[in-house]
Amino acid sequence: MATSSNLTKGFTFGVEIEIYLQPKKTKRVSDRLAENKWNTTSDLNKKRGALIKTAASFIVEAGLTAVVEVEELVDQYRQWQVKGDGSLYELKDKAGFMGVEIVSPIMNAADGAKGIWSDDLDVIFSALARVFDIEVNSACSMHVHMKPEAGWTAADVRSLFKATAVFDDAITKIMPASRKQTPWAKSSFRAITSSDPEEAKMVPELSAAERGLVKTFADMKASNTTWQHLFNHFDTTIQKTKDIDKLADKRGVSMNFIPINKDVCHTVEFRRPPGVKTAEAAKRWVGFALGFVSAALDPNSGWEQLWSPVPAKKDATVDNLQSFIGNGLERLANLTGRRNWKSVVDPKSFKTDPSNPLALKKYEPGVIQAKLLKAMKQLGSFEEKVATSVTNSSRSNSSAGGHGSRDNSPSRTTPPKKPSSNSATGTNIARSNSSDSGHSSRDNSPNRRAPQKKPSLSSATGTASTGKPTCAPGAAKATGSKPTSGGAATAIPVDSHKKKTGTGKK
Repeated sequence: MATSSNLTKGFTFGVEIEIYLQPKKTKRVSDRLAENKWNTTSDLNKKRGALIKTAASFIVEAGLTAVVEVEELVDQYRQWQVKGDGSLYELKDKAGFMGVEIVSPIMNAADGAKGIWSDDLDVIFSALARVFDIEVNSACSMHVHMKPEAGWTAADVRSLFKATAVFDDAITKIMPASRKQTPWAKSSFRAITSSDPEEAKMVPELSAAERGLVKTFADMKASNTTWQHLFNHFDTTIQKTKDIDKLADKRGVSMNFIPINKDVCHTVEFRRPPGVKTAEAAKRWVGFALGFVSAALDPNSGWEQLWSPVPAKKDATVDNLQSFIGNGLERLANLTGRRNWKSVVDPKSFKTDPSNPLALKKYEPGVIQAKLLKAMKQLGSFEEKVATSVTNSSRSNSSAGGHGSRDNSPSRTTPPKKPSSNSATGTNIARSNSSDSGHSSRDNSPNRRAPQKKPSLSSATGTASTGKPTCAPGAAKATGSKPTSGGAATAIPVDSHKKKTGTGKK
């Protein structure tokens, strides 16, 4: 079956970044922490809440819109969120570092490699590095959510499954030790195995769909057939996007297809990247993810026909992967009219990491179980954030006579004016300037390029646009979600993952 795609202009995307922060010992930082009641408690959860509010307030001072409380999420195209992460345990060997998660708004690849999304990442990391020491470890990761502007078709899904299978081994080879066989971002095609009885107990059990795909892949590898055999399996199995659950029904894999069929966002999530400490590293993985998916969905490249007759025992090499990413970035440049896409990442920079996979028992105590529980949530942080933004915005519209507080353009081409930071504590960072109109405190500064028309993001299956936002109003409610805050008001407990998931279910 020929590869086809309705991708016409590029992608919208979002990122989730897990990091550890430790406040620098300066008067400016100490004063801000004190305003957020850092010094009034020895409770670890409340201290984390104070740190999160402080981090958000410094991001606001740098010129972006950042929120802590879920009640303030009203703008899916502008607001960043700083929240706690119950799966990031405090670093025992580096007292004072606390785990947080930074979640982006919906961003647009049409902005190009030097667009607003790139500027925003520069601002985020620069603002944080001035007032915090930043650390990552084997528990940290970065996730990239992606969606073609015209929505996903069954043909797109088939093509991406095929590419993910062909390049599975090469992707594993370029990862650092902690991401080679991570139980919460594992290969969809190769089971994690261990001869160590202690470690064997830590390997998550495969679902029926996972077992089926792993067996099909293993049988193909053991035979004298070609990659066409597996391609035929994908072509036969996936007749519509709803068929994804026949092959993948868990989120904790390298390329997570499940969000495509959720009531919100309709993204594919690339979960494999390690934690990042700099904007450059974050951009590099954005470029990798977008380049990979862009190449996989290219109907004119002939990559599928190239690999179909290749013996199944032969995996794509890292060199093959580099070329594939480069082709995808070139295609993205052509689609968006932004010729600078290759400047965000040099595909040749993704080289083989010779280290052995990190032994499961070498991960921080409790991290694997915490991460697996987090991966069982119905919605990831980016999906949950967008759903909550739409729900809150809808409520705001109703109470304010229909005046929306959303920025209608994911292609924001000029930086926003610094939002007023009346509250150094960060609790009211993105509140409306005009409570009677319902309009958010959006920045209309002349040095932020004027918003362009919002591309339609209405369909998970590539149907015609209805002009609706990415996530239909009320989506969070529809999925059984109950917004939960990542800020101090709710004080995300270290073991919060044991008590409830992000969907609010007990």
